[in-house]
Amino acid sequence: GECIRCPGGNPSEEEVKTLANGRLTIKLDEYLSIMERVTLHEDPRGPLKDGFAIFDVNGTGRIDASEFRNVMGNLGERFTANEVEEMMRVPDVDTEGQLGFEEYVTFA
Repeated sequence: GECIRCPGGNPSEEEVKTLANGRLTIKLDEYLSIMERVTLHEDPRGPLKDGFAIFDVNGTGRIDASEFRNVMGNLGERFTANEVEEMMRVPDVDTEGQLGFEEYVTFA
C-alpha cells in the first residue's frame, strides 16, 4: 500500500489487496500497471481555480479586489473590518485594483 500512497495514491487496504491479488510482493511491470489505474491526488489548486472563477465573471483572469474584500467581509465566519484589511495586505493588487489568480492563491 505504501508504494501506491507515496506517489499520491490513496487506496484503502481492501483496494490494495484487490490490486495485488492478495500477494505480498509484485513485479515492477505489475506495479506500473496498477499505478496506471490508481487515481492520484488531484491538483490542490483545482478548488482554488473554481473559487476564483466565481469572482472572475468576465473570464479575464483578474478579479476586482474591492468586490473580493466585500465578499470576504460577508462570508462564513464574519470577519471584522480589521481582519479583512489585514488579509488584503497579503495579495498584490495591481494599479487597477485587480487581483490575479496567483495572488489569489497566495491569499488562500
